[in-house]
Amino acid sequence: MKTFLITTFFMLAGFSAVFANNTADKTARPDGICAACNTPGGLAANNQTGTTALLSWGAVAGAVSYNVEVENASGNPNFFKVVTNVTTTSYTVIGLLPNLNYKFKVRARCMGGSKSSWTEWKTFNSSVGGGTGACSTPGGMATSGITANSATLSWNAVPGVSGYRVNIENGSGNPIPLNLTVNLPATATTYTVTGLLPGRNYKWKVRSLCGTQTSAWSPKVNFTTAPNIGTGNGGSLNITTGGNSQAVLQAYPNPSDGLLTVSLSGDSEQVEYRVVNLLGNTVLTTEAAANEQVQLDLSYLPKGIYLIAAQSGGVVRTHKIMLDK
Repeated sequence: MKTFLITTFFMLAGFSAVFANNTADKTARPDGICAACNTPGGLAANNQTGTTALLSWGAVAGAVSYNVEVENASGNPNFFKVVTNVTTTSYTVIGLLPNLNYKFKVRARCMGGSKSSWTEWKTFNSSVGGGTGACSTPGGMATSGITANSATLSWNAVPGVSGYRVNIENGSGNPIPLNLTVNLPATATTYTVTGLLPGRNYKWKVRSLCGTQTSAWSPKVNFTTAPNIGTGNGGSLNITTGGNSQAVLQAYPNPSDGLLTVSLSGDSEQVEYRVVNLLGNTVLTTEAAANEQVQLDLSYLPKGIYLIAAQSGGVVRTHKIMLDK
């Protein structure tokens, strides 16, 4: 009887130990996360170059590797996502865009396949100092010297850059497309854009060039060329900025099968004619004497809408035509 009681006692103790171990295991590993596999700390981003950054974190005891996830952050409209696994406590992320915000998080992976919780997101800027370094976005944008067909664009110098890139586009309510991009040397902090149309809205932006890197674009700056609008004969739209306000641009037949006769009557200066497509590209340029009729052969162009611009001295006239071949 005594032997039976002792045996029963040890059996019950054994069952209790098994149940106790099972309970402890479930408590230590809720949803597959091992409590002993701690979440990393000390997240940091350093050595930003504009396109790369060194991400680092503190070591976790027992960790055999780390999951790292990097994404674009607030204010960065460019989708970016990298998910990787490393055995070190740092990771160099590449493929970033200069002077933009990104974020990363890390979790530890421990022996047996257990893993920690993810850290909170750590936000960083891809450029040194968050855009105050050598390849930061220019500021102080201004537009001056605005005429009917030109404007001078200016910005503050950025130390250490190799140059600047300026982009000019047609603005709100301007139906004539324009998308002009020019690269300028580091010494240039102004650019005079020409060939604009009178009384039209435009917008421009600028970014720094730093070798193979670029800064983020500046905010867009809007401006309007100087207009003085009136109407003339033949359905012409006459836009004057000086000179003889009675000069009239005529273009016929309209629609045209490709052969178009143009003239600017009522002026005494030589005329430059430009034909512009809807992409804002000049597809033909020619000159003529004042009051001279000129026949333009546009038969090689695809059918569609074009703009004829005639400039004589300080006067610019535009006329919309349709090629229907």
